Amino acid sequence: MAGPRTRQAQPRPPAEAAQYLKDAATSLQHSGISNPTALDARAYYNFGPSAGAEIATADDSSLMSSYISGTAMSGNNISSTTTVGQWRAAVAAKMGSAASSSILTG
Repeated sequence: MAGPRTRQAQPRPPAEAAQYLKDAATSLQHSGISNPTALDARAYYNFGPSAGAEIATADDSSLMSSYISGTAMSGNNISSTTTVGQWRAAVAAKMGSAASSSILTG
C-alpha cells in the first residue's frame, strides 16, 4: 500500500512568477501592508492571501498556529510552538538578502 502523496509545487515560468509576485504584493497592499517585501509575498504564497497578510503584520512572538491550520503547519514543517519570528528567520535565511527586498517599486 502506497503512503500518502503530497503535491509538489511546480516551478513557474519567469513571467508567470513575476506576475504572481506583483499580484501578491498588490493584494498585500490592499490588506494594509504599504511596502510588501519578498518575505511577505512568501507568506502569501505559502498560506494564502488572508493568512499571508496576517502573518506579514504579526508580532514576531505570535504563534504561527494563530494564523494557519494544523494541515498547513504540518505541510510546511512548522511545529505548534513555532513563532512568526522563527518562521520569518528560517525563511529569510533560505531567501538571503532578497527576503527584505520590496516587490513594488516606483
